[in-house]
Amino acid sequence: MIADRYVFTMFARSVVRGADARWIRNVFGFGLVPDLTIYLRLDVDSLLPRVLRHRGIDYWEAGMDMHLGTDLFDSFRKYQWRLIREYNSMAREFGFFGIDARLSVEEIQARIRRKVEALLQERKMRVLSESLETIRPLLFERDADGPRADADGRGDAPVPADPERSRAGAGRPVTPVPFVEPGPSSH
Repeated sequence: MIADRYVFTMFARSVVRGADARWIRNVFGFGLVPDLTIYLRLDVDSLLPRVLRHRGIDYWEAGMDMHLGTDLFDSFRKYQWRLIREYNSMAREFGFFGIDARLSVEEIQARIRRKVEALLQERKMRVLSESLETIRPLLFERDADGPRADADGRGDAPVPADPERSRAGAGRPVTPVPFVEPGPSSH
């Protein structure tokens, strides 16, 4: 699942507006912990032209309800600066994957794709490893005399349940091949 903003936005906005951080996290504690949080980092001076170009400054994004000033522009700068400071703090605390939002859209997308691909590969390997650990007891049994030493001599080396089947490969029958002495060459 991909979510824009998620609980971290509620954390930041609430704390910037004066709520106790611990209390607000308990309020929104029902949220699932994300596998990956991507943080598009941007300073106020870079943010302002984007906001003005796309939609303009609104009352709430300027923090006008907080009475940071009577001027919408100055209030916006102060409020957004506080939000950015809170996001930066959460990024360090929660390990956000940060990307400079001043990069081109194509570069931002490429970095996000690489990070998501790496995460999916890691999860795939973890699932495969967990699956192997789950089926290992079905494939190997302990030696009747106790644990066997592995190649490093540490003990508890797995013993194949059926050595002949193990060599032949799972599910394939073992067909013994008789040994035949080589005869004289007729060439």
